[in-house]
Amino acid sequence: MKQTEKGYAMKLVRALSLSMAALAGVAAPPALADPQRAQVAELKTVYLTCEQAAARTILDMAAAAFCSRYAEELLRRGFAGDFNQLLAWWREAKEDAVALEGDKSESADEQSATATTH
Repeated sequence: MKQTEKGYAMKLVRALSLSMAALAGVAAPPALADPQRAQVAELKTVYLTCEQAAARTILDMAAAAFCSRYAEELLRRGFAGDFNQLLAWWREAKEDAVALEGDKSESADEQSATATTH
């Protein structure tokens, strides 16, 4: 596994751990235990984390319910119920994440090349 993939995996594991802690109601910040108390930025972060997790594995019922609650709250508060706006934001956020991962990968490759030539 490349270093950038490891970094991405670790971030995802940390985010999912926080999400799973919220599912269990254990050691989670109060805002994450209740999507109605979360800030819109937090709702977006959880939404993207859920999307990434769902793209990689089948979510169990508890995780799917957790993600659904956050998605519904994000749609309601973040996009005034307009699913097309949420979809447009999600597409842009996904493109930004892919670009950011590409930049990190290029930077890591350059650092690796520099380290091996010195």
